[in-house]
Amino acid sequence: AFFRIDPTGERTLWADDLYMSVPFLVRYAALSGDSSWLDLAARQFILYRKYLYMPSCDLFSHVYDFLRGAPSEVPWGRGNGWVMFSLSELMLRLPEGHALYRELAGLYRSFAAGVLRCQGADGMWRQVLNDPSSYAETSGTAMMICGLSRGVRLGLVDANTAIPAVLSAW
Repeated sequence: AFFRIDPTGERTLWADDLYMSVPFLVRYAALSGDSSWLDLAARQFILYRKYLYMPSCDLFSHVYDFLRGAPSEVPWGRGNGWVMFSLSELMLRLPEGHALYRELAGLYRSFAAGVLRCQGADGMWRQVLNDPSSYAETSGTAMMICGLSRGVRLGLVDANTAIPAVLSAW
């Protein structure tokens, strides 16, 4: 999995990094005609799930710290928005016959369910998704709108649930 090494040697893996890598890899695969880049993008999601996915709430932790050997367990709203956008970007271009398609479609479905459970009554998602007292996060909400809309279009999420959520957020 792609991860960061800071000047002190600390190694961390951030949900943000999916946004900074997967959309590029997906587009590079299309531009180059080399599907190995799409395979790499798909594998990044599988690896990030191992380190950051919190099945108890179906959300992604913000950071995994290799020194501590643990994730932060904080589902940062914007970070999860980046994950939602990036996963939907991958699913737009990943062929249904791809070896990881079913696994990633399952991840999308469970993650979308977690995201939908955290939407505020005002339609927005919060700075910390599972903390309703944290402030409304506009860019995270925008990415949820995009990712959920794509999920509806691709048949990955129930339209009767996701469309009202998207329209409320919009």
